[in-house]
Amino acid sequence: MTITKDILNRKLVSALHDIFPKNKDIADFLTDLLDLSKESVHRRLRGEVTFSFDEVVKISHKLELSIDKLINHNSSTVFFSMQMCKPPKTEDIYIDVLNSNIQSRDRARKAKNAEIFTVLNRVPFDLTLYHEYLCKFSYYKWVVSRSNAGMKVDFENFVMPEVIKEKQQEYLDARSLEGARLNLIIDENIFLYKIREINYFRKRGLIKDSDIPHLQKDLHSVVEHLQHLTRTGISKGGFDIRIYLSAIDIEPSYSYSECDGICSLVFWSPAGEVVTTNNHEMCARQKEWIDSLVRYTTLITQCNEIQQLEFFQKQYKYINEMSENTCNKYLAHQTPCF
Repeated sequence: MTITKDILNRKLVSALHDIFPKNKDIADFLTDLLDLSKESVHRRLRGEVTFSFDEVVKISHKLELSIDKLINHNSSTVFFSMQMCKPPKTEDIYIDVLNSNIQSRDRARKAKNAEIFTVLNRVPFDLTLYHEYLCKFSYYKWVVSRSNAGMKVDFENFVMPEVIKEKQQEYLDARSLEGARLNLIIDENIFLYKIREINYFRKRGLIKDSDIPHLQKDLHSVVEHLQHLTRTGISKGGFDIRIYLSAIDIEPSYSYSECDGICSLVFWSPAGEVVTTNNHEMCARQKEWIDSLVRYTTLITQCNEIQQLEFFQKQYKYINEMSENTCNKYLAHQTPCF
């Protein structure tokens, strides 16, 4: 089929309806972005006037839509986008992954109204970056997983490049979401997964027994930080946070957000790359699933003190018993994820 300007215009309008549930939201978005009058915008939405190529580029760039997706737009197909990282150096790939995560936060940080629902089965990566040894372990694990020839340097003697430290700090700075609302649904075993990863590296001889107390200390600090969030309901990034404890296992980690009328769904690949879609129907389905998941959770932010205490005591117990046998007993069916 030959793609004419009229066909591209209809596909663009259809894609906008996928992202914005209301016509008013589309019109307001386009009026601000394209610096057009409301009447000019509505004429384009009605198909009386086609969007110029420059306007299509601006819209595509702002909403992270590719022209290819617009041309192949089909109501039964949902497109996800992921920025492929192809630099030659391992550290450059890691930086690109952090950059893609930083960019995914930009929309929420700049929005006047933002609400985020994040479902996690691992210790939040953000929290590990505040602590030297866990921060180092995250990058070390990344390097080991990409070392085809086998890792020749153990964890103790591994040195993180300064450029990685700087990028991790930039990632932390980008977490500031003042005025936003974050709903965090967490698996009861989020610390066990991290502990089992550490023990896996110890079994391979890459982490020495002398490293364990340092990692335990950092894990204790993360638990204390999480406890503080449940008591106060306010994060270091300046946004309100509500933490829910899931009574059922959480499989993939993902995040749903609504920012100034735009919905977005984000999954993370095992390597940490951001996989995103703004398809309204797909986002609505995932939000419906999150709403159903909440029924199997317990809100522990500023309430349910007994369950709070039980949960955090359990996490401290896991960390204090950080041994291979203990982890295998609790998570015998799990496989380390890199």
